[in-house]
Amino acid sequence: MITNFETACHFDLLIILLIVPLNQVHKNVMNDHNELKNKIKRVLITSLELNLHENEMEGLSELDELFGLDSLAILEFVLGLEQEFNFTFETQYIDLEIIRNLDRLAACIADQIKKS
Repeated sequence: MITNFETACHFDLLIILLIVPLNQVHKNVMNDHNELKNKIKRVLITSLELNLHENEMEGLSELDELFGLDSLAILEFVLGLEQEFNFTFETQYIDLEIIRNLDRLAACIADQIKKS
């Protein structure tokens, strides 16, 4: 006969088995997202030949906070991203509000990578 204590222990074990993998998945997703954002910063620096180090862009959410993004710079940046991540941007994603925002851009690129 199973007691309430044994049932509670089994329930606690079940919760632990469910939560730990979910937490690990969340950590992996966050690490992937952060790594993706770091790659985007590197592409920006190299494609626009900026005299910046990746660390100087720490905490930036808008990529043009330190410098302006004119149409030529956007084109070079988009081409650099397409080469780095080996895909072609869908038309709806070539939008200044997406291109200049690091989190939106990372989400867009992750979506494009999944589709390709």
